[in-house]
Amino acid sequence: MTRRPIKALMAAIAMAVALTAGSTASASAVAPTSTARAEPSLQCGEKMVNYSEGRWTYSEARLCLHTDGELVRPVLEVEACQYYWGAAWYNAGNAHKCKIDFAFTVLGPDGNVVNSGTAEGDATPSAEIFGEPSRCAGSGTYQIRGRYVQHGPYWSETSLDSGFRAVNIDVPCGG
Repeated sequence: MTRRPIKALMAAIAMAVALTAGSTASASAVAPTSTARAEPSLQCGEKMVNYSEGRWTYSEARLCLHTDGELVRPVLEVEACQYYWGAAWYNAGNAHKCKIDFAFTVLGPDGNVVNSGTAEGDATPSAEIFGEPSRCAGSGTYQIRGRYVQHGPYWSETSLDSGFRAVNIDVPCGG
């Protein structure tokens, strides 16, 4: 008979510990701290639709900026990459990839250059091509100026050149 009350007591203690630990974890997860970083965000401009000369290749892409509150990073978000063959359009794939060369300049809210460079990658048929990150220059409206050159898929004689575009994007970035 003495075993049952002890088991019940042990179960009650275990439950109390579990509830206390759970409420402590919940409270600490919600409590703000001075070292908290902003939630990562990806903000993008309007979709660009492009065809190569002769309309043998096609792509859709957007210029974007990614931030974690401390760093800002240019991103080319390729949504579609296709080629025309035999009266039909086909998506890029492992056999026929889109090779993407991405050039960019990022201006901060004050109009000064925050980042400039190039990046490259493959789209099969979609991808995100990331430039190198740089320190944020404060919250506000940033401008990303970018262009991409697409080689393929399938056809390599003519490349698709998007030409330079400029997009203004509000970025929640620390200073």
